[in-house]
Amino acid sequence: MEQPITALFYGVSGAGKGTQAELLTKYLELEAPSTTPALYIETGEALRGFIRTEGHTQRLVGEYLSQGKLLPSFMPIYVWTTVLVEQFGGTEHLVLDGLARRVMEVPILDAALTFYGRSNYHVFVLDISDDVALDRLRLRARGDDKDNEAGMKSKITWYRENVVPCINAFEDMGRMVHHINGEQSIEAIHQDILAVLGVTKA
Repeated sequence: MEQPITALFYGVSGAGKGTQAELLTKYLELEAPSTTPALYIETGEALRGFIRTEGHTQRLVGEYLSQGKLLPSFMPIYVWTTVLVEQFGGTEHLVLDGLARRVMEVPILDAALTFYGRSNYHVFVLDISDDVALDRLRLRARGDDKDNEAGMKSKITWYRENVVPCINAFEDMGRMVHHINGEQSIEAIHQDILAVLGVTKA
C-alpha cells in the first residue's frame, strides 16, 4: 500500500456506512501494513461539534437541525472544508462520510480532493433494499426518526431522490465507484471493502 487511501462512503439510512467508515479508519490506523495515520471526517459529527461553539451561525444551524430542516449546502461544505484545511497534513488516509449529499456539491468535493492530490479516490456505496432499510431503522428507533414510519420512509425517499444522483454524478465523472452488498454481515462488508482497496491484514 504505497499511496494513502481516500474513501468516500454512501448508503441509505440503515445501510451501515458509518460503521464501515469507522471500521476502515481503525483498520488503516491499527492493522494495515502501513504506519500512515487516517483522518476520518463525518459531516454530521462535524456539524454537531460546530453548534457546540458560540455564535449566531451556530445557533441558526442548531435550530435547523433540531427542527429537522435541511441546511443550505454552504454549511456542510463549510464544516468539512474547515476540517480539511485545519487537520489534513497531506499524507494521511482520508475516510469521508456524509460529504456531497446533493448533486451541486459533488464537483466541489471532487475539486477539493483533486486540489489535495487525491483524485484517485474510491466511492463505496452500500446497497440495501428499502425493506431492509426500514427494518433496520425500526430496530434503531432513533429519536430523529420520530419513531414513525413516515419519518423513516422520508429518509429513504430523500436518499433516493438526492444522494443517488450524486453517486451517478461520480460515475459520470469517471471516478471509481464500488457498489457493495450492504445486506451481508458487517465483517463480510468490511472484507469486501478491503479487497477493493487491495489491503490485507498485516
